[in-house]
Amino acid sequence: MLSDFPEPTHPDHRPPYLHLIPLAEIIAMALNVKNVYSAKVQRIWNELVKERSEIEVLVEADLSDLEGEERVIAAIQAFRSKDVVVEPGGGGRYGMVRLPDRINHAKGDDQRSLFDF
Repeated sequence: MLSDFPEPTHPDHRPPYLHLIPLAEIIAMALNVKNVYSAKVQRIWNELVKERSEIEVLVEADLSDLEGEERVIAAIQAFRSKDVVVEPGGGGRYGMVRLPDRINHAKGDDQRSLFDF
């Protein structure tokens, strides 16, 4: 019965699908931090969701009202405008999500490498 339609048909009362990236991953990508559980990522996440939910920060909140690092706000804006780069996985590889190069060019938290010594 459902396959009789030439194109997918959905009930009018169903809200649209939202393809979301976890806020902690967006923050980690913006700051060039590998671990979403790092203290820096968690601190910024807590600051952003202090008075609202994670979904509100990602989808609804006015970006000028959000307080935080400019790179993180720019990354949220890139997510909202669908400027993130999604590389699909397959063949035993996980897919990846990357920020656009204009945001991702920042170096991270200026931590020195072992080879700097």
